[in-house]
Amino acid sequence: MDPLDVMLHLDRVKPYFQAILSADSHQVTGYEVLGRIEQNGQITSLGSFFHDPHVPEEFKMEVDQHIQSIAVDVFKQVNPDAYLYMNIQANYVTMNGKYDLVEQFLEYQDNGMDLSKIVLEVTEQDFDGDMSQLTNALKYLQTLGVQIAIDDLGKEQVI
Repeated sequence: MDPLDVMLHLDRVKPYFQAILSADSHQVTGYEVLGRIEQNGQITSLGSFFHDPHVPEEFKMEVDQHIQSIAVDVFKQVNPDAYLYMNIQANYVTMNGKYDLVEQFLEYQDNGMDLSKIVLEVTEQDFDGDMSQLTNALKYLQTLGVQIAIDDLGKEQVI
């Protein structure tokens, strides 16, 4: 997937929602946000875009924010009682500036999203930051009500 094509056509990038079922009640308890792009009349997953080491991190973060922002806007209107699961790389959690995750979540809250309905799935994928800084940022997000799920964190470390 051509990263420039994705960046130049953000209007074609949309969130798709995959149901999360409770093993106990067999009911839908939430939805995972998945990024998709419409190309030539077909819907394509953005998974390869996000996992490609040659795609600049800034591109990935901008697309991720775009998807999450639309997802939050749709979700708070359509199904505010369910949980919204968002995947994010650990490196993004500790970034400041234009891609500050805490600021992004505070904006969601200001726009009416109940942050206790967000489950942030943090993946390690090439995490090269300070683990204590990551832990502190995640703890702060928890104080805002965000729930944290760790996905494969530390799997690449040798013990």
